[in-house]
Amino acid sequence: MNYESLKSQTVENNGCWDWLGTATKEGYGVIYFNRKTHLVTRTMWLLVNGPIPAGLFCCHKCDRPICCNPAHLFLGTAKDNTQDCIAKGRYKSNQSPIRVRKLTAEQVNSIRAAVGLQRDIALAHGVSVACVCLIRAGKRKQLTR
Repeated sequence: MNYESLKSQTVENNGCWDWLGTATKEGYGVIYFNRKTHLVTRTMWLLVNGPIPAGLFCCHKCDRPICCNPAHLFLGTAKDNTQDCIAKGRYKSNQSPIRVRKLTAEQVNSIRAAVGLQRDIALAHGVSVACVCLIRAGKRKQLTR
């Protein structure tokens, strides 16, 4: 695995490099090599910046799990990641259910009705393939603003 082959599997979206391959249910890109599954963000960090110290996460400045642009990534502890989430108003707890909502009801309906490759539908709507899959499976109903 090298930087060029990884980068070639992305599409630029407002500065983000959106992963076009497989993603987790949370929307994080994954690849399989050396008989293991790897997160694309961690692999990209490793290729560009070197090893990730034990106990650190690859966090997103852009708050888009599907993005693997090394310029949008930073290393931090679980606490750093949570504090970043709180500072950006994205923290969700039982006491304060906050949810990032990107799509209008019309956009969700458009995704459900769209014909074609899920990757193309995702690109057209500026969301991840995982998001399209979840919407079409009826698992993402509360996406409206």
